[in-house]
Amino acid sequence: MVRPTVNAFAHLLRKDLRLLLRDRAALVFTTAFPLVFGVLFGVVFSNSAGTATIDVAVANEAPPGVADAFLEALADTDHLRLHIAPSLEAARAEVIAARADAALHIPGSFRLGLGDRP
Repeated sequence: MVRPTVNAFAHLLRKDLRLLLRDRAALVFTTAFPLVFGVLFGVVFSNSAGTATIDVAVANEAPPGVADAFLEALADTDHLRLHIAPSLEAARAEVIAARADAALHIPGSFRLGLGDRP
């Protein structure tokens, strides 16, 4: 029952490979071009990987003390700079105004442990 589907797929694969091998420009753009771009971007951005800092506006709606350990763990990383926003709308406004790169919303239902689910 599966055999006709496999044969059809193999036939289409063979046909597409033949067409690709006949067209040298398509072959280059399909194989070599992505490899060259990957190597190029890897070389260009290899030195900046350790120096990137992301500004994050945090809207913490969790009860007091619930998300403190989570926020401390985020603040201890070298790549994040946290800005506490009074509300989710304020965090969005910081992102729109380009004062922050991203916004993090901690909802009121936030719990630190996965086993604490109701």
